[in-house]
Amino acid sequence: MKIEILEKQTPPIFHRVKKGETLEVVAGKYNKNKNILRNVNMLEDNYELREGDLLIVNYKASTYVVKPLDTLTKIATKFNTTPEEIKAKNKISDNLFIGQIIII
Repeated sequence: MKIEILEKQTPPIFHRVKKGETLEVVAGKYNKNKNILRNVNMLEDNYELREGDLLIVNYKASTYVVKPLDTLTKIATKFNTTPEEIKAKNKISDNLFIGQIIII
């Protein structure tokens, strides 16, 4: 008999943007990093929030801070993923910089 254990799913929590709110304001309300919030919601860097926009604000995102001599391949291997997946999640190229926060 095979028994499967399913991880309890947390329903998403959304935030409806109010007039004048910025990504920084919304991130602060939920104690989130604005860059990760931007990536999770697939917003372009220059996108300005509009009243009525709907953002996902509860997410499980493992993050990693890039260290000297890190490469996408090294990071991907460490977290059992691929460089391509990391690039897609973070909308980045092959170039990393020390201190950069990336989503795994």
